[in-house]
This record gives sequence, structure tokens and C-alpha cells, in this order.
Amino acid sequence: MKFVKDKLFDRLILLNKGKITTKIRELRKRHRKSVNLDKTLVLENGEGWDIPSSSKNNFELYHIEKIKEVCDCQLICTDCGVCIHKYTCSCIDSSVRWNMCKHIHLLCSYIKEKVENENFLPQFGRGGFGAVNVPEAEMNQSLEIDIVLSDKRSHCEKILNHLSINNTFRYKTVQEDRQEVLDLLSKLSERVQNTNSPSKLKVFKKMLIAVSPTINALENDRNSVKFVAQSSTSEPHNKKINVQRRLFSTQKPRSNKKNNRIQNSTSAETQMVAASLLLQEQDNEEL
Repeated sequence: MKFVKDKLFDRLILLNKGKITTKIRELRKRHRKSVNLDKTLVLENGEGWDIPSSSKNNFELYHIEKIKEVCDCQLICTDCGVCIHKYTCSCIDSSVRWNMCKHIHLLCSYIKEKVENENFLPQFGRGGFGAVNVPEAEMNQSLEIDIVLSDKRSHCEKILNHLSINNTFRYKTVQEDRQEVLDLLSKLSERVQNTNSPSKLKVFKKMLIAVSPTINALENDRNSVKFVAQSSTSEPHNKKINVQRRLFSTQKPRSNKKNNRIQNSTSAETQMVAASLLLQEQDNEEL
């Protein structure tokens, strides 16, 4: 799959070099979307970066990895200074549609801002201009450690706050459900009282007739479940089960009538016939 993806991009670059292709248009569109995202949600780990989803109903973390250092293609985001092949993201837009998603653009902006902040670090001691100077290498190392720890701490807090804000779902109580049902019934009764159409009244009647049997079936089902649970605890495991109902065939029974076909005569019948024929011949000769 990765080989086919690279070949398709190479072919696309050769055919549309110097033109604004659909890939470039989609790339710029996603960069504009990434501007509204919060850079502090980017979380660094040992293998890459993790970015939470920006949608309220999605709590996934998308993982971004760096796969190429140098690339000569023309599918480049001019604002980020990165080509489309440098990073890969686990979101659908990047892994399936093969676009430079908004998460990659957000990561590039985050890295660019981080590099700019590191380049403007103070070149003097921690205590200010009047403090005792420390070795530059030791000062830079301690500053880098403090920056990394503070960044990780702030990233974790941002992600937790983001997830806690989105996760506002809670289960309703029985009283709340009962009140909602009563409100629906009151609204329905008002509509029934204000309705003069026979067809609408038939629809209301058809809907309400099915409510009572459904509730009775649910109550019977719950009672049967409770009965089975209680009986299973008190009865022994080797007790004989009840005999199931016998099933009978629905086919019509065949008639027991004998076939009226002509059958071969037996040996006794053959001898009797031969003797009768001989007697008839003797009687004819005597006459």
C-alpha cells in the first residue's frame, strides 16, 4: 500500500508540476483549518507526537510519525515548509485519503514556534544581569530540561481538560425519565383533543394499543428471568427436565388399500386348472 501511494504521488508530481493541483488545494484548505486549533494540545512521546481529536463526540488520540527527512517533491505547504511525504498521521484524512491533514499542519506550526522560542533564549544567568554567571553548556542543559518538563506538564493538563470538557454525558435518573414520559403523554393528549381527522385518530389508536401488550411482555419476561434465577440456585443440577411437547407430522396418511393388479397363480391353482381341463376333455370324448 505504501509503495502504490508513493508511485501515485510521483506520477501526480510529474503531470502537474508547477500547477495548483487538487492536492495543493486540499493541503492549503487543511492548513487554514489548523490555524484555529490549539498548539498546546500537541503531546510529545518517544516515537512521535499525539494530538487529540478536535470534535466534541470523538475522544481519540491521533499519532503522528516522521517518515522522511528530505524530499524533492513539489507538494509543499509554503507556510509550514514541509512536503506531504514528511509526516504520517493515524487519522482517516492522512492514512486513507493520503492528504496532509490538519493535525500535521498543527504539528508543523508547533515545531516552528518551539524552534523560534529556543532561538530567543537569554544568554545570561538565571538571576539576571547581576547574578553570578554559570557555564553556558550547563545553563542551556538546565533550561532545556525545565522547558521539556513544563511543556509535558502543560500538555497533559490541556489534554485532560479537553477530554473532561467533551465528556459531559451522564445517565438520567428514573425520576427524570418518568417526567419526560409524562410530558410526552400530556403533549399527545393535547394533540388528540385538538384533532378532528378520523385518519389521525386511527393512527393514535393504533400506536397506543400496542403500548400495553409491550409493557406486559416486558414484565412477564422479567418475572420469568427472576423465576429461572431462583429455581437454578435451589434445584440440583441432575434433576430431570420437563418433557417437551410432542410434534406431529402434518402430512396426510397414506391409504392402506390393496392393489387390484393381477397376480401370478400359485402351483396349487395351476394344478386345479389343469385337472379341470383334463376332465372337460374326457367328457367331450365320451360324448
